[in-house]
Amino acid sequence: MPLLCGAWLNYLIKNMANPKLELTWIGKEKRPKLEPRILLEEPDKSYHAQLRRELFARQDSIEAQRNALIDKLEAALQQAVQEQTLFTVAWELK
Repeated sequence: MPLLCGAWLNYLIKNMANPKLELTWIGKEKRPKLEPRILLEEPDKSYHAQLRRELFARQDSIEAQRNALIDKLEAALQQAVQEQTLFTVAWELK
């Protein structure tokens, strides 16, 4: 592997210490721009308000299912155990 020259090495060190990344995606420019005060005053006008409501509803549904499964498991663990002798084995060493 070739050694890096001094200028290139300095450039890498400088840019790795303070990277500047920009997230981009298709349709980024089409996203509505709302002022923060509007979002605080009227959350329904938020771009993601409907998605947030759906997410919270799904999370509530999942939590209810989880709680039902936990209750069912706890009930199964609380079952009474009966002990009954089915057979007896006897042996002798000589």
